[in-house]
Amino acid sequence: MHSASPSTSSTDTGHPQPDKPANEILRVPFWTRRLLSNKDEDHQIAYSLQVKGATEGGIRWATYSTILCGIGHLYWPFFRKQTLAFKGFLVSSATMSGMVIWADYYLLRHEKKIRRADDMMRRQARQELGERGIIATETELNKWKQEQLANIKNQTSGTM
Repeated sequence: MHSASPSTSSTDTGHPQPDKPANEILRVPFWTRRLLSNKDEDHQIAYSLQVKGATEGGIRWATYSTILCGIGHLYWPFFRKQTLAFKGFLVSSATMSGMVIWADYYLLRHEKKIRRADDMMRRQARQELGERGIIATETELNKWKQEQLANIKNQTSGTM
């Protein structure tokens, strides 16, 4: 049988665990931000990400389409004969398409991150409830979330 060193303690599984320092920094799981956020905050974050994506996509696609129109004007006689309004229409269409595509890209990426955090939270809730012998129904998951939120608030108020 192995003996635990002074800097570690043993758990029920027999694996050594490091002792927690007396002045431990509050470490919370990745998904706890989801517990602390509200819908208005989530909507504001999603909106700002869409604005950022639309701006980035609009600038990129406007630049690309302007360059392509310039190349087409220089090297393609048929395109050179087209009116300036038509060329402007092509550039503005590409710009708007870029805005929509990139805003959607940023929003989908944000939704994926939110979904991943929610899945991690639900997985941990199911595990902890299962260890207590409780079936993880939606009601029990919501109670668990409220317990975790209360624990986080108690920890943060205790450190201040």
